[in-house]
Amino acid sequence: MAKEVRLALVGDVTDVPSPLLHASATEAARFEAVCDPSGSQIEKAARICGARWPFDDLEQMLREAEPDAVIIAAPPDQRTQWAKTCLRRRTAVLMLGAPGSTPAACRTLSRLARQVNRQVMVGVPQRFSPAGVRAQRLLASGRLGPVVAADVVVTWARRLDRDPSGASALPFDLVFEAADRLQGLDVVPERVWAVERPNGHLAAIARTADGAVASLGLHHAGPPESAGSRLEARSDEGGLLIIDDDVNLICTVGSQLVARHRPRLGVGADPRVECGYAGMLGAFVTAVRDRQGVPFGLPSATGSVALAAAMLRSARTGRRIDVTRPS
Repeated sequence: MAKEVRLALVGDVTDVPSPLLHASATEAARFEAVCDPSGSQIEKAARICGARWPFDDLEQMLREAEPDAVIIAAPPDQRTQWAKTCLRRRTAVLMLGAPGSTPAACRTLSRLARQVNRQVMVGVPQRFSPAGVRAQRLLASGRLGPVVAADVVVTWARRLDRDPSGASALPFDLVFEAADRLQGLDVVPERVWAVERPNGHLAAIARTADGAVASLGLHHAGPPESAGSRLEARSDEGGLLIIDDDVNLICTVGSQLVARHRPRLGVGADPRVECGYAGMLGAFVTAVRDRQGVPFGLPSATGSVALAAAMLRSARTGRRIDVTRPS
């Protein structure tokens, strides 16, 4: 029988999408421990996860529970620090969100992961949804053709926390998510222009070295029903790829239908699968158990971090910004 991977969760369990918690209930993995350093919801977190051991100290959890891997749910700066703590204890890490706010922070974390020979996976469930996997296969097959234009719209529709210092009110994770959706199309911008509005919206235009153009629209605030995403990609061969809310996909080339995915979410479809949580956690657990590389690690995510950082810098300065390519 294959080894069962012992998982631990650190952070605020209320920030963890419930499909991810339920996706861990498999024969391959189980939650062994949960840690809430704030100490405010330890027992609740343990009940929700079904974890055996609750902790309020990360070092103590790593020392006493000895998990094989830790899922980190925390704000970006804290997320990076906790990841370093886990790696120093030779524990694999799944980070829910951007692995850092700068490419330099990602490279530092990547060096540490290599030194201790442990995996760090970046949690972007949209890459593991059935629609996302089909899109990647279509792009790899060449049937769509090289993407020359793309539009990415992401809406979180959450409460807007204004920053009195004048810094961006947009969460870095929101900008990272939009940037990664663009990078997932193999569109790698070399420069970007962005404008941020005070009500939690950001618009950006990005251009690649070979002339492909992309627009990105990010919306943080809004009514709950407006939450979602839409991605459109066009090729110079008449190809069109559309993904709505990470679950509905259609791809055409000229008048020919190449692919379609439209789940029946109201008739027994599993949101853990359709939204990518089951696939994401399954890939991470398999990599940890078999001591393999993760499918979306720090080197891949660093490009998305670089684009997100450039978008925010452009919005802050009002200037065109060249995107730093990961070395």
